Amino acid sequence: MVRRAPACMRSNIACLNSSESCSSTITPPCWTEPPQCWPRLARLSAPVTDGPTALEAARTLQPDVIVLDISMPGMSGLDVAQSLKAVGSTAAVVFLTVHDDAEVMAAAKAAGGIRYVMKPRLVVDLARAVREASSGRPFESTIP
Repeated sequence: MVRRAPACMRSNIACLNSSESCSSTITPPCWTEPPQCWPRLARLSAPVTDGPTALEAARTLQPDVIVLDISMPGMSGLDVAQSLKAVGSTAAVVFLTVHDDAEVMAAAKAAGGIRYVMKPRLVVDLARAVREASSGRPFESTIP
């Protein structure tokens, strides 16, 4: 009997924010899937510290999933996501935010993000949000 590798979708992910914890939170051992299903984390030549740099990195890397901070200097993450959407990007966007109000979340959804992670829940929620994004499903952090 031939054993087949489990079916999975291996996504390319870009953490386009200034947080070091983003990259470490979505890399093994945070994944329960077999190693061949773990995402490929894009390696950036320099840290992304502002919106225009995030926009350029997303255009260059063309990831499947983008983890993007809403509050960035120079250009908000919302503006970055809208700009990418306007040029035909199909990347799923996971927004990181400290904002927990309906108006900001509505703006995030309008910008193309159906997933967002509250920064206080980054370690708990980010890997799951990226998995959901890889599968096209929504995800929202909640503060208990």
